[in-house]
Amino acid sequence: MSSRGRKPSNEKQQLRAQLESIRGETRRLQEKYTVESEHLKRFSLHQDRVLAYINDVNNQKKLLEQQISVAKKNEDIVIQELERNLRNIAELDQKKLLSATKSRVFYSRLIREVKDKITNLETDIQKKVQVYDQSIRSREITINESIKKLKDLEDQELKLFTAILNKATNPLSFIKDSHDDLDDYTPSQNEQKTKSNHSTNKSAQNSNNNSTANLNLNSGFSNNVAKLNLKFSNELNAKLSSDLSSKLGNELSSRFSDLNKFNHDLGMNKLNTSDLNNDESNEAKVLSKQIDALKQIKENLAKQIYDLQKENSNETEINKESGIEDQIENENKKEEKENQVHTVSDFKLNEDTIE
Repeated sequence: MSSRGRKPSNEKQQLRAQLESIRGETRRLQEKYTVESEHLKRFSLHQDRVLAYINDVNNQKKLLEQQISVAKKNEDIVIQELERNLRNIAELDQKKLLSATKSRVFYSRLIREVKDKITNLETDIQKKVQVYDQSIRSREITINESIKKLKDLEDQELKLFTAILNKATNPLSFIKDSHDDLDDYTPSQNEQKTKSNHSTNKSAQNSNNNSTANLNLNSGFSNNVAKLNLKFSNELNAKLSSDLSSKLGNELSSRFSDLNKFNHDLGMNKLNTSDLNNDESNEAKVLSKQIDALKQIKENLAKQIYDLQKENSNETEINKESGIEDQIENENKKEEKENQVHTVSDFKLNEDTIE
């Protein structure tokens, strides 16, 4: 009985030992399971994070590719716009150059025409000045001749009146010889008319700037003649008798009428000379105005040419500056392209590291 009682106790102990070993293994397995499950959870979380990061990277890659394509399109559009602008600027510059050349040719032609007109006017003025000088000289000659003739007439009148006074002491001889003496000392009306017509023709052909002085001389002479007429008429009235005074009055009145006609002809000549001088002065004024207008036109043309030269110089400077700006823009474009290449290479390196 004892042996039988010991056997089951040993078996129980063995079973208990086995159970305890099994329990220990289960505990170990449970611990491993818990540890491994935690490892799995951590790994799954890490995997989810990695997948999310990869998705983010892919999305960023797509966005960058879209940005690169948009940037390329924008770059192409900008390049096309710049080319258009450059073409437009070149066309405008060509048009400006053409207009400047045309205007230069036009103004050069105008300058030549104005110079030709000025030279022609100068030649005309010189010719007219020569003609005026010649006319002045001829007028001076005619005036001197007329002064000499007037002096001769004064001398003749003085001789006539002295002869009349001398013969007044012998009235009978004066009555007989009065007609002969008066005809000897006085010119006829026909001669006076021919002389006056000759002087008027000469004065109508030539102009005189010294007409005012001659007018004063002629007026003085006419005043002297009038004074002499009054003086001698008073003396004759005092010395001669009533019968002789009537006869002498008739003769003297005829002679005085001839003198008055001669003075009238001289006055007409003076008026003609004054009219000619006025015409000449008007022509000189018109010529001076034309010369002033041509000078103003010449000054305006010189100013316009100077302005055109300034515009051409400014256009050349603008073209130089535009060339410098184009060089700067090309350098900036090159730098942008290099930066884009660097960014793409960096992005590829990042993708390789992620993989």
